[in-house]
Amino acid sequence: MMHRDAAAWRDLSIFLGLSPAEAEGIGQAAVDPAAFAEAHPDAASERIWGEVEEAEENAPCALALLSLVDALLARNVAIEQDWKDDWGEVSWSLGRMCAARGLSPALPEHQEGTPDETFVGAAESLAAVGAVLWGIDIDSDSYVATLIPLTRRADADALAARTGIEAQWRD
Repeated sequence: MMHRDAAAWRDLSIFLGLSPAEAEGIGQAAVDPAAFAEAHPDAASERIWGEVEEAEENAPCALALLSLVDALLARNVAIEQDWKDDWGEVSWSLGRMCAARGLSPALPEHQEGTPDETFVGAAESLAAVGAVLWGIDIDSDSYVATLIPLTRRADADALAARTGIEAQWRD
């Protein structure tokens, strides 16, 4: 279960590449989702159905998690792939995210499988440039992932534990 710890959510947001102002909003979403939703009416609007209060009762911190993911996607430092996307779509997204992070891995030309399987297939290329894919579980039929420096895996795990999000390494 995710934790209503504004500082933890802010720290994770900054660690993943958001600005302090964006991170402050994510922290607010974790502790006061109604105030955050009022101040940011478009935040996660497509992902949370129904009233914010009802959604938060069913999944505490859902608004914080989804707002974090949306902010990362907007900055091109995360990708979201549908379960049926092929390697061409995954490779294009990975390349765009790597470019946003200043990385140039030699990704495989072709791979078979679901995005989750192809993420693992790209792991060797990403490791060669010092990165690893970190999946963020948003409880949907799509895969969300961002890049973490290999040397910062323990930091990412510690921050995930503080927020209570479920994250998976793709290596």
